Amino acid sequence: MNKPESFNLLPYITYGTTRLGDNSIPVETRVQSALELMDTGLWFHTSIQYGDTVSILGQAFKQAPTKIPKLMIKIEGQ
Repeated sequence: MNKPESFNLLPYITYGTTRLGDNSIPVETRVQSALELMDTGLWFHTSIQYGDTVSILGQAFKQAPTKIPKLMIKIEGQ
């Protein structure tokens, strides 16, 4: 089976943001983690289903707007 040319544009490794939504970890720690991960150049995979991950990412993106990574966002489903 031949894969479409656009398939080659997808990253091999992404950062799944589930832990950024873990309320047992202090907010400051989660924001700092996001900022550090933004320096890696990895794409992020996120979803509104991951607790307050979107809020944490928003805080990190506001602090470092020039380092916002490419994102894959799950918008529906389980």
